[in-house]
Amino acid sequence: METKELLEKLKDQDPDVRLSALNFIFFDMLAEGKDVPSDLFPDIINCLGGEDDLNHQAVMILNSLTLNDEIYPYLAEAQVDISSLIDKWKKDLDAVEQDPGNIFGSKVFEKLKNAAKHGIDISPVLEKLKVFSFNKDSDHVENASKALCYHYFNTDHWRGVVDLLELAHIRLYALHSIKYAVKKGKDISPILRDLEFIMRWEPGINAFEKSLPGQVLTHHYLNKNEHEKIAQFLESDSSSKIGAVCACTYHGIVNGYWDTVKEFLESDNEYVVSFAAVAFEEALDEEKDISPAVPALANALDNGPEDSRFSILKILYLASEKGVDISDAFPSLLRAVTAFSVSPLNRSSIRFLYEAMNKIVKREFAKKKDIPEVKGMVDEVLKKEKDPAKIMKLKRIFSELYRNAFSSLITNPLQGDGIRLKEIPKKKGERFRTGVRRRLPR
Repeated sequence: METKELLEKLKDQDPDVRLSALNFIFFDMLAEGKDVPSDLFPDIINCLGGEDDLNHQAVMILNSLTLNDEIYPYLAEAQVDISSLIDKWKKDLDAVEQDPGNIFGSKVFEKLKNAAKHGIDISPVLEKLKVFSFNKDSDHVENASKALCYHYFNTDHWRGVVDLLELAHIRLYALHSIKYAVKKGKDISPILRDLEFIMRWEPGINAFEKSLPGQVLTHHYLNKNEHEKIAQFLESDSSSKIGAVCACTYHGIVNGYWDTVKEFLESDNEYVVSFAAVAFEEALDEEKDISPAVPALANALDNGPEDSRFSILKILYLASEKGVDISDAFPSLLRAVTAFSVSPLNRSSIRFLYEAMNKIVKREFAKKKDIPEVKGMVDEVLKKEKDPAKIMKLKRIFSELYRNAFSSLITNPLQGDGIRLKEIPKKKGERFRTGVRRRLPR
């Protein structure tokens, strides 16, 4: 059944016709793992509150669809009563309470978190959520406490937010929820004193956790244009500084303040550079464009503090995974090869390094006409390197990258597009002309 026909049936006045459409969606689409088009969401939601069979089937479909974030804005804007869906989630909570190992019911916590995050009223399940949130041994503390925190924001119940902040096993999740809300423009003035106290106290087991209160407060002061407060954070020597760096870098990426971003990446403080990288990771998760910062990231890889290089490598790798063109960083990545020795402590760095370079080489080689450009970047790096051992290492690495790139791009002429063998540079004496082999060097 086509989407157009389903839409017509879901809008039909006859309940039996609408039920047949819902049955098709449930048994012929969801049961077979097919995607339900978002065009159908409003009409499926409108079936809630109807006749028993119609309402039941709509609840079952929506309960499955709520595993996907895409449905929640439609539920938040629904013009019908969705309490029957909330009741279903309440029953799932009861099932998990009776059987903590209930795999299917446990997904309800994420659904409730996402519902509250999008402003949907989850009041009927608050008491149940508190039981799971306050139980330190529960496997569902994170999503349950985040759902509570989002609900308290939606209802301006600030005392409830403070109660969550005062519980050590929940505090971190509450801070993440507050950070999300304040990034969306929520005014958190009623809890500023509590957050400032937590920031001075510096709870947490690592630098990132300790920086969260500073991140939250800096986002708030950025929203309020209170730059003096932010300057105080940046000039301090406490965790508020790195929290402010992270928030200001994110703000710079989102609003295109690339000079500010570049300034943080050029710092000689490893924590400043590393927490600027944390902001880049957040921005990439939210599909923000970071391409203008690639040259600054490359410079940080070349000249930044030694201990921050892993963070920069990770960002370049994640950016290449997201399709960002990081070819400007290729020379810096090649130079970084000689800076890392293979040891258990930096194998992750080496993996990010190779993956990022492979992405660049494959992309450039796929353009065909830019093969000499990639080779030119390598030659430039080799000219500046004086150590013969490092030169040999660079040549060996590039030879491997060259082979890996061509192994996936060369095709049989009868199999459509691809780089043909005759297009490979075959200059006499060219070290890298054997790129068609699949076997890696020892």
